[in-house]
Amino acid sequence: MRVSIIGDGAMGLLFASYLSLSADVAVFSRRNERSELRNRNGITVLVKDGRRVFHPVFTTDKSMMAGSELVILFVKSASTVSVIDEYKEFIPDDAYIMTLQNGAGHFEELNAFFPEDRIIIGVTEHNASLSDECTLRHGGTGPTEIGMMECEVPAWIPEVFNASSIDTSVSSSVMESVWRKLLTNSSLSTATALLMCSIDEIGRSGAAFSLVGRLLKEAVETAASDGYSFSYDDVLSMLREKAGNACNAYTSIYADILNGRKTEVDYISGYVVKRAQANGIDVPYQRAAVDIIHAKEEIGINC
Repeated sequence: MRVSIIGDGAMGLLFASYLSLSADVAVFSRRNERSELRNRNGITVLVKDGRRVFHPVFTTDKSMMAGSELVILFVKSASTVSVIDEYKEFIPDDAYIMTLQNGAGHFEELNAFFPEDRIIIGVTEHNASLSDECTLRHGGTGPTEIGMMECEVPAWIPEVFNASSIDTSVSSSVMESVWRKLLTNSSLSTATALLMCSIDEIGRSGAAFSLVGRLLKEAVETAASDGYSFSYDDVLSMLREKAGNACNAYTSIYADILNGRKTEVDYISGYVVKRAQANGIDVPYQRAAVDIIHAKEEIGINC
């Protein structure tokens, strides 16, 4: 199977690396020099028990997307529309388009370009951060869920993911899966950006984890107002375990602020705020989180 990945950040590299075990993978970038460096050196993935080196293909040549059966988006959420507009003429008409991006609201953006029966939405518990251009720290693992709004995901897609050591299942309610991941992102991940710390540092601080709980409570209430019921206690327990088991694990939203980049907060806590407003729910902690993170984007990490 030929897989094209648009986006050569940490998560794009992680999935490209593992999928290269079972598929012909090309990663598309705007920077030719960086692509050439990675083609020479491969990608070293650091895991708890050692390291592995992978060799997906890196390119800036969009014509190499020809023949792709699956195109996976790993660009920042705010860039989705502009990136698809740039690549749309090169994406095969019969290719499936998968988003494994953080947050929510991507289906609507993709549906403006592609029919519903070609769009796959996914969520994953994996996280990764770049140590350098060719080295990736695989900080956390977990299941990946994919699904479609009204159609069935072709069986060969989860088969290839699972054969590549990416534990993947098909969700019968993909928006419930999106909300489940959003609960984590809009609480634990958002807190790492507010406090500028790692996931495990959150786990070692009672005050920090109390903030996670307050953010989570509002997100659970908002999900329920959208028709998706989750147990606050169960999710909080899962987050406590996740924070306790993490080792030097940093979130992408933290890394964006650290490196002076625009974050995806509008698709994470911002999505919670948007749905809460639509459903008449007050979410003051989530609203404050969005404002503070935008302030950090504008002023810098010291604010």
